[in-house]
Amino acid sequence: MSKWPLLSTIAISNITSSSIALVLPMVAITKFSASASEVALMTSIAASAPLVFGLHSGIVADRNSYSFVAKTSFALRFLVCLLCSAALYLEEFSIGVAALTLFALNAASLYFESAAWAVVPRIASGEDRIGFNAYHEAVLSTAALVAPWLSAFAVDGGRAHGFLVGCAVSVLGCLVLIRKGMGVTPSRSSSLPSAGILDGVKYIFQDPLQRAVSWSAMTFNFFHAAFFAVFTFYALKVLGISVAGVAAIFFITAVGGTMGAFVAPFVIGRYGAYQAAIWSMISLLPTGIPLIIAAFVPRYAPAFICVTFVAWEVAILVNVIAETTLRQERSPQHMVGSVASASRFVNWGADPLGAALAAFLLVSVDSLVVLALAFLGMAFAFVPLLLNRNRVCASIQLAGRKA
Repeated sequence: MSKWPLLSTIAISNITSSSIALVLPMVAITKFSASASEVALMTSIAASAPLVFGLHSGIVADRNSYSFVAKTSFALRFLVCLLCSAALYLEEFSIGVAALTLFALNAASLYFESAAWAVVPRIASGEDRIGFNAYHEAVLSTAALVAPWLSAFAVDGGRAHGFLVGCAVSVLGCLVLIRKGMGVTPSRSSSLPSAGILDGVKYIFQDPLQRAVSWSAMTFNFFHAAFFAVFTFYALKVLGISVAGVAAIFFITAVGGTMGAFVAPFVIGRYGAYQAAIWSMISLLPTGIPLIIAAFVPRYAPAFICVTFVAWEVAILVNVIAETTLRQERSPQHMVGSVASASRFVNWGADPLGAALAAFLLVSVDSLVVLALAFLGMAFAFVPLLLNRNRVCASIQLAGRKA
């Protein structure tokens, strides 16, 4: 099985998902005057999909063919995009519709991603896995370069409903790719031992290394979700940045993600996956200084925000690739889908909680205070990794020999 049809499908999936995730909150803020707490609550509901479907998606991925799971996922996304487009066109759109749309799209994405990760060991193994993970993150970051401009085009031009129809059509392209490039490749056989619904979670927390990685990721994701549940509102309403300006910030940030994806294999090969994970998290604190300056010089805020976001994106991509490589190397092959979905359930499950906290705090405190607290939380996400007693053993370099 070639990796390129899979990576192409992931790219299209990410472009549509990322674009819609930007478009709907912007529409809610600019067209329907949604408050900061309403947007944060919408983000919380949308991000709760991993809590509801995270574990089940891994079981489905391990027990069914990749082709079946991926096609079902994209068919669901096709229908959701059309329904949301109709709601916008008929002027029946609301915060609730936006939240349910994002929730459904996130749920469908979970199943596709679980199925995709379940076939990774079939197309990349050992040393090649670092390279594949880097390619994967580079594809995601490159796709993210397109999403902000698509979202700005849709919102500024009042074309959100047409844009969603376009997303639905692009999803059909994924169905063609799956049929032509990957449909003949089976996923795990049903004869292999299947993990129970909680076995992936148990495995993660029984392994000291994966436990430390998960606690770090949960901490980061919790505060990261709180930060970005507020940021779009803060940028548009408090700093007065235009929709196109916000799109430009996310575009430039995605460039940092692409850089991080290409830097990661070198860093992991030189220092080891675990050390790369630790130091990438530690770097979040000093690189956040320009973000603090931005609050005091609104005129130049976009430039300072871009500096911080690009540095963060490089660090995050190095961290993600390092942690993904560690998890793949240490997971039994028949449980790859379950462990991947369990990690998403545990790690991404913190997203709605962080966004909900932001919504709660915004009732009584200023949005800038919430952003500052979220920043500090992200900056100290390295602590669980640093406290892990097995970090020396975990620092075995994966380049040049197997971990």
